[in-house]
Amino acid sequence: MTKGDNKMTKIIITGGAGFIGSHFAKYIQKHYPKWEIAVIDCLSYAGDRRNLEGVKHQFFNMSICQYPELVSVIRDADYIVNFAAESHVDNSIKDCDPFIETNIRGVKNLLNCCRFLRDRSDRYKLKKFIQISTDETYGSRQKYLIDEGGRQILNPNFHAKETEILRPGNAYSATKAAADMICSAYLNTWGLPIIIVRPVNNYGSHQFPEKFIPATIRRIIKGKPALIYDTGEEERDWLFVEDCCEAVDLVLQKGEIGQIYNIGAQEHHTNNQIVKHMFANLNKEERIIYRPNARPGHDRSYAVDCGKIERLGWRKRHNFDDMFPRVVDWYAKKFRTLAK
Repeated sequence: MTKGDNKMTKIIITGGAGFIGSHFAKYIQKHYPKWEIAVIDCLSYAGDRRNLEGVKHQFFNMSICQYPELVSVIRDADYIVNFAAESHVDNSIKDCDPFIETNIRGVKNLLNCCRFLRDRSDRYKLKKFIQISTDETYGSRQKYLIDEGGRQILNPNFHAKETEILRPGNAYSATKAAADMICSAYLNTWGLPIIIVRPVNNYGSHQFPEKFIPATIRRIIKGKPALIYDTGEEERDWLFVEDCCEAVDLVLQKGEIGQIYNIGAQEHHTNNQIVKHMFANLNKEERIIYRPNARPGHDRSYAVDCGKIERLGWRKRHNFDDMFPRVVDWYAKKFRTLAK
């Protein structure tokens, strides 16, 4: 499989009207224009069909929890990439039931559909099922250690490898970890062609406004202070969404069934740093309100080792310092237009 391949191939993108899923649909159309793209999305509050403008696709307004309907949609798929998920940590703390329903039962249901179709016909052609997981399944990482001399040193195990024991620290990451375990079980028990990828935080256009970056930009545009949980020194690795799409595509091409691949940028920034970038890019005076204990169990930092996917040939193409100002500008124009 190479870019521009004219062979008729069908790819199912679940959660394809969401942030990363819609970017991935656009990526597939750009690089594989002859492929047939089918998007499954229940259009919950975070899904928006307008994110798919310009993408030639079949659209199925349904949940991955709908068994009989799913069977008919995915029966002739060559590839399935499952982006469908409840993903906002704050919401999982308030009520984890929707997360259990979609992130666990939905994944199990989707896998059952694949198993049913495979067992029913020798002509079933599914080549790969890509489960989109998260770096948060590894839990909070300790960046520094104190050596015998009392000096602070970088923890050599700060970046989690794919073999790391999962230690999810909130209901969202717990349900994603559970889905990973279910995928591993279906691979082992039923031989389904499953691969798991664990990306870090993505940033880019068309993210739902509840998320940290667009929510903060909207507040700043309105002349309100930014809201930051706890001290703001919580650290995340930030990956431009198009780089994530390219990594998932590489896994489709070269990833080995049964493997797990981390996807990271090694662009670590604290929440304080991210917000300061926003104020600077928007040319606004810094005004920040800190909210202690606003998110119970707030993980300090996440970090992944990307050596495995890099050995497949992947490298990020975009740097944070180049892309983040453009992303801020995109949201600023959007929110200013909506305010008119």
